[in-house]
Amino acid sequence: MPEDFLIARNPEEGTTLPYLLRIPLGPDGIVLKSKETWVDAALCRPGRPRG
Repeated sequence: MPEDFLIARNPEEGTTLPYLLRIPLGPDGIVLKSKETWVDAALCRPGRPRG
């Protein structure tokens, strides 16, 4: 299992999804490509309900 949640730059040139997000689930983890960092996309949106 991967050790930690990780946000990294996508090394793929010319991509419209510049971030890689590794989520530590399962034996190999899950890697997602994203246009924004997880924090920007999930936590910092104006008007997002809290709790």
